[in-house]
Amino acid sequence: MAEPYIVFRRFKGQGINGPVNLRYGELVERKRVRTCENPELREDFLVHGGTLICAADSRLSHTHFAPNGDGQGLERGRLCAAIQAKLERRDPEYQARWDKVWQDPVCQRFQRPDHPDHWLWSDGFFEAGLDELEHIARLVGAKAS
Repeated sequence: MAEPYIVFRRFKGQGINGPVNLRYGELVERKRVRTCENPELREDFLVHGGTLICAADSRLSHTHFAPNGDGQGLERGRLCAAIQAKLERRDPEYQARWDKVWQDPVCQRFQRPDHPDHWLWSDGFFEAGLDELEHIARLVGAKAS
């Protein structure tokens, strides 16, 4: 069964199967697709009109698309982008924001376990509920526009 995703930031670029031009608010699907390298292996991809766009867990997916099964994908995408932008800002409060993230139990659930010494958000962060994302946004002082 396909899971709905939504474009929260326009994507105009190269997809897996060629050029893709998707506007803000367009719907795409997350589907489990058999790969050609190993027909027994199936991976999750974002698909629009039968065209593969990108792997569901890719950076491209995380920067342009958000899960929309609850109808809150646009807000989820904006919050994730705002949190990341705030944490990337190299101002005098940079380290203080990261210290809060490292110490917060909600944030800790979303750290990728394969990177214990460097913070990388897990796929769960990009799929999190709005209450959790709003908590993280307040924690780091991010505002979704």
